[in-house]
Amino acid sequence: MARDKLSARQAAVASNVLAPPSLSLEQVVEMQEAEIAEYSKPEFQNELYATLSAATPEELAHLRQELCLKIQVPIVAQRGFEPTALGVSQATQQILRYHGEGKAPARSARVGGAWRAAGRGCGRWDRSG
Repeated sequence: MARDKLSARQAAVASNVLAPPSLSLEQVVEMQEAEIAEYSKPEFQNELYATLSAATPEELAHLRQELCLKIQVPIVAQRGFEPTALGVSQATQQILRYHGEGKAPARSARVGGAWRAAGRGCGRWDRSG
């Protein structure tokens, strides 16, 4: 009986979850340009470098994600995604749809370059390693 209630609750929650927006290539490029601008700011670069330089290896992934989400969440929310890590993940999936189009990968590399303080960064857009 408890299992049935849980299943009913899960179904109710699932039915209320909105599908993430679908982005055009132009919207993807705009989103990437917004991130490049934010990641390139000296304030972000300094905070990223200071935080990651002082972190233990165990802390790196969590701290990096925390810093990067501060940039990513508002940008993806402006484009209709949930203002959470899930929304960032869904936006990333939209970007990956366009990697065969030519423009998105070049900007992905620029985003990657913008956040690579101390050889480490957000790892969000750049999938080249």
